[in-house]
Amino acid sequence: MRHRIVLMTTLLFVAVVARHTLAHQTSGPLSLKVFILAGQSNMEGQAVVDLAGKDYNDAKGTLVTLTKDPAKQDLFKHLKDSQGKWRVRDDVWIRYQREDRPLLAGPLTFGFTSYGDQHHFGPELQFGHIMGDALENEVLLIKTAWGGKSLYADFRPPSSGGTTGPHYTLMIQQVREALANIKKDFPKSKAEGYELAGFVWYHGWNDGCDPKHAVPEYETNLVNLIKDVRKDLAAPNLPVVIGEITGPWVQATGEWDLLRKAQAAAATHPEFAGNVVFVPTHDFVRKSEDSPNPGHAHHEFGNAETYFLVGDALGKAMARLLKPQPLPAAPVATSPPQTNFVKAAAKVTASIQKGFYNDKTGLYAQSLTNRDPEFMWGNGVMFSALVAAARHDPATYLPILDRFFTSMDRYWDTKSKVPGYEPAPTQGDGHDKYYDDNQWMVITFMEAYDLTQDVKYMNRAKEALTFSLSGWDDSLSGGIWWHEKHKDGSKNTCANAPAAVACLRVARYADAPANIDWARKLVKWTASHLQDKDARYFDNIRVKDSRVNKGKVTYNSGLMLRANLGLYYATKEEPFLTEARRIGAAAGAFIDKKTGAYGDPKRFSHLLVEADLALYRTTNDPALLARAKKNAQVAWSQWQSSPPKELIEQAAIARMLWLLVDQETEVGRAFWAKMDGSVSLK
Repeated sequence: MRHRIVLMTTLLFVAVVARHTLAHQTSGPLSLKVFILAGQSNMEGQAVVDLAGKDYNDAKGTLVTLTKDPAKQDLFKHLKDSQGKWRVRDDVWIRYQREDRPLLAGPLTFGFTSYGDQHHFGPELQFGHIMGDALENEVLLIKTAWGGKSLYADFRPPSSGGTTGPHYTLMIQQVREALANIKKDFPKSKAEGYELAGFVWYHGWNDGCDPKHAVPEYETNLVNLIKDVRKDLAAPNLPVVIGEITGPWVQATGEWDLLRKAQAAAATHPEFAGNVVFVPTHDFVRKSEDSPNPGHAHHEFGNAETYFLVGDALGKAMARLLKPQPLPAAPVATSPPQTNFVKAAAKVTASIQKGFYNDKTGLYAQSLTNRDPEFMWGNGVMFSALVAAARHDPATYLPILDRFFTSMDRYWDTKSKVPGYEPAPTQGDGHDKYYDDNQWMVITFMEAYDLTQDVKYMNRAKEALTFSLSGWDDSLSGGIWWHEKHKDGSKNTCANAPAAVACLRVARYADAPANIDWARKLVKWTASHLQDKDARYFDNIRVKDSRVNKGKVTYNSGLMLRANLGLYYATKEEPFLTEARRIGAAAGAFIDKKTGAYGDPKRFSHLLVEADLALYRTTNDPALLARAKKNAQVAWSQWQSSPPKELIEQAAIARMLWLLVDQETEVGRAFWAKMDGSVSLK
């Protein structure tokens, strides 16, 4: 399965125990891979499939509604068969013994929840798809989840002392009972023997409600639970996935924050290295008003996307622990064939060369009607489009790239105290330079250096970075001004976020400690002064009175996402990846419901598309790839209908399309694996 498991308020434990397996099996039926999914009511499953009407908020956030959303439908496409009916797998089985109710056992589909109907599901649905696609073996999921049960008392492991929790005992009993009745419960299974393959723990609500006793003990009790489950199931190296409590308390302080930290800390114990992981899930919460059960905060409002994403994340984490084979790629569903993006990118770029390029000067015109040389911002976008094009058609575009670079010397001010690019061709030290103009050039010149290994690109990138960082001062405790001469009197996200990305690009080759420190400082300042509670970024802050311009533009979120992701690549510190994910999730608010793409002009939005693809390369989240493709498709369609008159808009579209070509070709994927030093979480 190629889709994610959403981490819910309960922790999913997947235990791998080798027992009754066919050792050294080389032919014939494979053994059954068995996973235990444990927790409380959110592991039971509260996601709504198809209920509607007033009692279900007119079906907002149900699975049926989500599958009709153009921006999200690709994420769920695998849940239906070729006839458009809900898919029932014949290689993934599930068993759930509810309390005081009949046993549920059968092939993976909806209905394996406490309700026992076809209208609900839990994390098991997407988790099962992930494991079914990742493994050659058939898969069995054993759910041991019951609502309202704490780790402190109900699941209390023997090693924690006191009375062993009745539901810990029940969990072990039910696993043993399920293993003893595989042939009876699943007569159509062709597997021979079984192997306990993982334990997933998705839990937390009831302990969070007891901050005096349960929260302080949670880490110790969870560590003991893992050890005792491994002992009682004779699986000393059992792979375990701990799912973070999801909940609407994403930014909550106090007991909920402490509980989350305890869950994460349990996975860091030295004895668990390599076979226990913690999976963040708080980014998967959706708004109550966009969900079928707005009053059920403790059940994630019944939102189907939340439960799907939790299951997806849990499954991907388990697959990484098992590593039986490379994790399946994300679905491409309705995306155009690869050749469509190649042809589209080539056509737009060729059109730019014909309509805007001045062969005499090596520069580009501002628009189809204004033939003055483009400003430096547009030059940066155009250069980035040419770099991308040159990866796939070097014979055509490398010579143009080289000449364009040299031609832009007309903008380089050598007479200034700190040399840098002016916004227009200059005679020297006459214009008020933009710091962000220079930062865009650092980023794209370093990309050109990675492509060509021509040192002139890196040398100029370093010079432009020096100018950019000269804009930092102590007013408002730091930050880079937008203008060199402080016109407008503001410090902007667009002058600090790309500076952080630029530092990290240069750090790969020069002055790594200093540049990484600069990136940390820039990210910290920008987040503390310009980030909203929804994780998106305001435009700027006026220095004289600290007044914030609360406009939100796509490129600001895109560059801060990339800055956090770059710091994760450079430092391997997980909080940076968590923040990048959070920004990526919040970026959905920029989508225009009519088009399914970002609503900003392409000169801004292409940078958020680039960030989506960077985050996708790291997390393999299919929603990010689908979002990027949708934006590229819409941009291409709009260009065909009415090509923009401005160079910067056309160049942004070309860049976006070439980035999708990168994603769909081996040349492009290899380039970005090297360029961003991607630490893939596949």
